[in-house]
Amino acid sequence: MNLGELHTILTSLDSEMRLDGIYSNPHSDRGYYNKVAIRKEEGESTVWDLLFLLEHDILNETFQGYKGGDFKMDFNSGIRIGYDSSCTGNEFITEIKAQEGVIKLYLTEYQQRSMREYL
Repeated sequence: MNLGELHTILTSLDSEMRLDGIYSNPHSDRGYYNKVAIRKEEGESTVWDLLFLLEHDILNETFQGYKGGDFKMDFNSGIRIGYDSSCTGNEFITEIKAQEGVIKLYLTEYQQRSMREYL
């Protein structure tokens, strides 16, 4: 999922709906500098909180890559859950669903394939 898709989905929801998790600390992803990573912490927030983070702290902002370089985030930029200086997990947001009155962001682990698997 990219930032544009996430933004479109979130703006279609009631801004006061609860989100599973507290999302913060946007930064250039450790493994994929052209994607943004955000931290997920235990607790609840609202759709509005995540929209505010996207619109004010991520979209059209420039982040520095782990090993240098500037990367401007736009609607086409990918987004994942990640922590500063960490490339473990590789969990990308792939789906958003309401479950028992709470919005949940579903994550899928990225599986990098070797060229041999394609031959």
